[in-house]
Amino acid sequence: GRGLNESRDRAGDVGSMLHGMIEAYINRKTWVLPDGPVNGNDHELAISLFGVFRVWWEANKLEVIATETSLVSDTYQYGGTLDLVVSALGQPFLMDWKTSSQYYQEMLLQMAAYRNLWQECDRGNIRGAQLVLFSKTSRKLTIYPVSEDQMNFAFKKFLLLRQTYDMEASIAQSVKETRRAKVSYDYSH
Repeated sequence: GRGLNESRDRAGDVGSMLHGMIEAYINRKTWVLPDGPVNGNDHELAISLFGVFRVWWEANKLEVIATETSLVSDTYQYGGTLDLVVSALGQPFLMDWKTSSQYYQEMLLQMAAYRNLWQECDRGNIRGAQLVLFSKTSRKLTIYPVSEDQMNFAFKKFLLLRQTYDMEASIAQSVKETRRAKVSYDYSH
């Protein structure tokens, strides 16, 4: 839903650069600075946060199952791209990277939806997740553990929001029809 210029401009923000650096690192590829405008301070912060990520990543020695995996739910008609699925203690769990000042419920809803995509596409059962939150203002990485119960409950809300999204077009059409059928009386004369 974004325009070409908006997508291009967004490629140079801290979160997008950091995401690209992490993806390249995990896949043992070289990260290339995106085309388009890049704020020097954002670039420096992204490089600094990437250094924090590398220390954390190397200390945890996670086994990568999948990265940047795009999936579609035929059942609920939505799709998404999972940042990372790793194995810990023989169980797959979901990891999602965010550059934000805090943990918001939309992040939990997204992880719950991603978990459903993984499971619906017969990739295995995900019992837990971790939100890896990078500060936009400092060299800080915070891990938020997300339980299976939390994702189960959040997915219920996600489905309600998904149903609301489907209703939006019908309601908008109904309003248009009602506007066309209006009858106005002007008694100002």
